[in-house]
Amino acid sequence: ESDEKKDCMEDAGCRMALGLTLLAFTPLVIFWNEHFHVKIAELYHAAQKAVCNVDVDCSEGGAGYTYGAVPKTSINDDLDAQFVCVSGKLQGGTTLRDPLFPAEIVVENALLLVREIEIYQYIESYDKRDGTWNLKKQWCKFPQPDLQHFKNKKNPIGNWNLLAGDQMMDTGSTLNGEPIQFPEG
Repeated sequence: ESDEKKDCMEDAGCRMALGLTLLAFTPLVIFWNEHFHVKIAELYHAAQKAVCNVDVDCSEGGAGYTYGAVPKTSINDDLDAQFVCVSGKLQGGTTLRDPLFPAEIVVENALLLVREIEIYQYIESYDKRDGTWNLKKQWCKFPQPDLQHFKNKKNPIGNWNLLAGDQMMDTGSTLNGEPIQFPEG
């Protein structure tokens, strides 16, 4: 600890000021926390009133829905445009493949497959303490810009455009004969 910090904590006036500051802010923090808790409780209560619960049986031979296919039973039309909470047993049973690597990436009994791409790149940073530029390598979600202060180093992008251009979430299911896929995000 620094000498200034030791002196302040040994001084009765400094300790008194710190105690009064904490005493003044504690009720504000408690009020904010309780206010936040009440808002969350109100949100849950409103959701319970607005949401319609639907139980389905997706097990083999069950009378419920199969994800991405024509329903085995129909749900009441009055639930159209309503918030619906579906509960029941969820089963995968589908083999998913990444279309870019169909032989290498195969997941059995899955519901969803997501490809996330990262690239190992140089990162420049400025150190204000000594006024120097530093260089380090790290995994990045996107290719980094060309280096401004280390001209002898390059950030290669390799096959980034090929790999990252089609980052899809794959469900392995179809709807009306078309695969159900969701764009990232």
